[in-house]
Amino acid sequence: MSYKIEVKVYGDDEFYPNGIRLATEEEAKAYGSNKVGTWSLAEKYRVAESADPVNYRWELGVGLVSVEKAA
Repeated sequence: MSYKIEVKVYGDDEFYPNGIRLATEEEAKAYGSNKVGTWSLAEKYRVAESADPVNYRWELGVGLVSVEKAA
């Protein structure tokens, strides 16, 4: 299990995921907060569980780190 974010943009009722999968809900919340703060049209985000394998981790002060590159 992993966690993903889904982002809603202004003028759209849908939430859209991307390919980032994180190990914990806390990492996903930190990533989502950062992502929404950097997109000009993002309205809000939500965190959802995913069956996909973890492919990134979130490091405070660094951001996203690929788990494949870190290994």
